Amino acid sequence: MDQLLCRHPGRRQLGQERACPARRRRLRANDHRDFQSQRCCRRGRRLRLRFQIEKTVLGFENDASWTNQHGKVQDLPPFNVGVTSGTREKWIDMFRGRVGYALDQFLIYGTAGIAFAGTEVTVSNQVVQVTSSQTRTGLAAGLGGEWAAYVDTWGAVTLKLEYVHVDFGSKRYVDPPISGAVTRDVRLTDDIVRAGVNVRFNWDKPVVTKY
Repeated sequence: MDQLLCRHPGRRQLGQERACPARRRRLRANDHRDFQSQRCCRRGRRLRLRFQIEKTVLGFENDASWTNQHGKVQDLPPFNVGVTSGTREKWIDMFRGRVGYALDQFLIYGTAGIAFAGTEVTVSNQVVQVTSSQTRTGLAAGLGGEWAAYVDTWGAVTLKLEYVHVDFGSKRYVDPPISGAVTRDVRLTDDIVRAGVNVRFNWDKPVVTKY
């Protein structure tokens, strides 16, 4: 799904981002159905370090975001159809390496690493409500491109487009069963598209943007 990030100017390695994404998440909770998560707001910080060797650009990124991403689905027979299972992703944190290739003012790169997410599953009916929380660990991988739109002695302004897929696999919630709530396996994935503007400052020497 699509997500628009608005990167605010910051120091060379530190930026801020804010978004209102709509992302699709896979849920497997007894009925093995997909559901569409509701629209949410997302805010976080990013730390990025990188260096260039001729046309090869290497780097590392850490971006942590606080989210309010959630969705609900009803259990299907033979389970109790009066039970609703809701999944919420509260935050996501990714540590990724980047390897890119520079073509004049363009940079094409791949990225991969590890991701963590704070999640909770709430199972409810007209009588009881049970919440089970877990921190999920998964793998993140994606592709992106960056274009140096403006270069000056103080720094550069670049435009970026990036896609990242995050797979957290499947985890069991409400285990053991509590108050009639059935144990369930929840599979979680995130697909993120980011478009943004980066401002890079040169603090110590004239800037040389090679892509």
